[in-house]
Amino acid sequence: MSTNKTANYNLHSWLPEDDFLRTEMNENFAAIDAAIKSGADALNALVVTGSYVGNNRANRKLELGFTPRAVLVFNHDGSTRNYYGNDGGLALTDQPVEYSAGAPVVTITEGGFLVYYGRAGNSTITSNEENTTYHFLALR
Repeated sequence: MSTNKTANYNLHSWLPEDDFLRTEMNENFAAIDAAIKSGADALNALVVTGSYVGNNRANRKLELGFTPRAVLVFNHDGSTRNYYGNDGGLALTDQPVEYSAGAPVVTITEGGFLVYYGRAGNSTITSNEENTTYHFLALR
């Protein structure tokens, strides 16, 4: 039988003179398994991923059901820029992704985020280009 327990997870800890019990080892494994699952569940509650297909609207709100702290948008090949302009990037609560002359590309808003399509100087904002698939990662 173990004499000691660990400080953080209260796992069995044996001294050289302690008898080793299989039931205590199984209790340790069960506690570790529960802690890992709890951590994974907490991470999944913080991160939301998804995708959308652009529709060429000048601006479009994607509803998440919560206001994210950060949103990363990238196009179907994983990039945030193309030869036309800007497809996405990392938007933070108070720092939208902008292209030249302050044209918005991705903006966090109440309940979700906005993506855009249109001209910005000699370039095009393309985070909502028609028939283009975009992927996003949002943090609660």
